[in-house]
Amino acid sequence: MRLNFTPNQKHQLDAINAVVRVFEGQSAGRDEFSLIATGEFHPESQFANRLKITPEQVLKNAQAI
Repeated sequence: MRLNFTPNQKHQLDAINAVVRVFEGQSAGRDEFSLIATGEFHPESQFANRLKITPEQVLKNAQAI
C-alpha cells in the first residue's frame, strides 16, 4: 500500500491551525537548559517544551475553536 501526501489541502491546514490555536499565547522563545552526564536516566527530569500558559488558558483556547 502506498500513501500519497498532497500538501496544502484545506482540511489538513485547518486541522493544523486548530491545534496551533490551542496554544495561542505561548511564547516561541527558547528555554536555556543543560544536561549533565551521570550515566543514569531520570525521565522525570527531562522535558521537551515548557508550557508557559496556564491549563485554564489552554482550555479557553480549545473551547474557542
